[in-house]
Amino acid sequence: MVELHEKALKMLADRGVDEAIVILYETEESSVRYANNEPTVALSENISTLTIYSSIKERCFIGSFENVTEDFLEKIVDDVITLTKNTPPTPFYAPLPRGFFNYRVGKRVERRIRQLDEQLVSHVSEAVNASREAGAGRSAGIIYSSHMVEKLASSTGLSLQEEFASLTLNHRAFASPEATGQWVSCSTSLESFNPCEAGRKAGEIAVMSLNPVLIEEGAYDVYMGPLIFANMMSEVADFASGFLVQIEMSFMTGKIGEKIGSEKLTIRDDPTMPGGLGEKVFDDEGMPTQRTTIIENGVLRNYLHNSRTAKIAGASSTGNAGIIRPHPWNIVVEPGNTKEEDMLQKLGKGLYLTNSWYTRYQNYRTGDFSTVIRDGAFYVEDGEIKHPVKGSRISDNLQRIISNIEEISDRLYPIKWWEVTTPTYVPTAIIRNVRITKAFGY
Repeated sequence: MVELHEKALKMLADRGVDEAIVILYETEESSVRYANNEPTVALSENISTLTIYSSIKERCFIGSFENVTEDFLEKIVDDVITLTKNTPPTPFYAPLPRGFFNYRVGKRVERRIRQLDEQLVSHVSEAVNASREAGAGRSAGIIYSSHMVEKLASSTGLSLQEEFASLTLNHRAFASPEATGQWVSCSTSLESFNPCEAGRKAGEIAVMSLNPVLIEEGAYDVYMGPLIFANMMSEVADFASGFLVQIEMSFMTGKIGEKIGSEKLTIRDDPTMPGGLGEKVFDDEGMPTQRTTIIENGVLRNYLHNSRTAKIAGASSTGNAGIIRPHPWNIVVEPGNTKEEDMLQKLGKGLYLTNSWYTRYQNYRTGDFSTVIRDGAFYVEDGEIKHPVKGSRISDNLQRIISNIEEISDRLYPIKWWEVTTPTYVPTAIIRNVRITKAFGY
């Protein structure tokens, strides 16, 4: 039986495109939203997405179409052809990669995850009860179970398929309107999925946050928990995209081989990690993925490339296509040697921050940014939490942040939620001299 993406590829070839890639994503997703300790919305849906890349005489088009049926396939292909022909030629064109590629084998996918509809509500109850036991009165959040099959066919003769499955829980606990905590549990296996831990940690942070006070603006030494540190590190890794570097929207532009961070910091993109949330065998051009070191002991080693950015840079693809924009798949920050329970003592005096959101940039080229501190935030003296704080944001520079990393803990946490969309495995970290300002409205 010829599948939809294969039919689309043949139709494109018959209509005279020079090159094409067609990717079919078939996703089954179930979710349960909850608020005030109770499920509010349960949803199960099947979504198919057809992504088409075509090129004719160095004129290129890429687009995605949801829930395409065979009845509309011919019209879609005709529209793609028209749009491709009417697009100006790009000076950055690069041919699709050709050759014989060796792909990793043995990827394990836990298909039971696709059959958890009723069990999702039980996992919600586990998280809510754990927050209550920790002293938080209310909880809210969302849990997802996701199963996806990706099928890729190209004019270069590739016919590839890959499968994914994961569970993610984003849980918030409330001890008062101003006293909140958040934690996540993310996994590709049922065995390592732990909603109780997420509920307990969120609840503990919320209770610790009761009666927060305002603090003065200024420079503080900061201990970052996994959620906020994952936010920072996912931003850093994303700036290694060859596309962002080449259009000069990255603070990493022109700095290969330079020291841009602390010697304590090593960041890799590792889609080869077995069981990783972002484990990936091939990229959107059909290239095999690989483990790529971005920053090693503070030194910028590599950008992330697809064929197009690699051609411009005189480099090779790193297996990170996005056809237009290369990006990381599975970010891993190398852990340190300091026990996590010793990190507050190492901090001494400063702030312990658990989370942030709304990270925005004043200048992408330099890395100037701000982000709102949310959920548990605490003032620390002599290695002990003295009281919770509120109404603050970080207003700083991303390269300065990574240069001022002093300690990294010894345990990695898998983090993925709407502020950290690329799976990111991080320890906790101590960062000196972080610029803290007041949040809007305080």
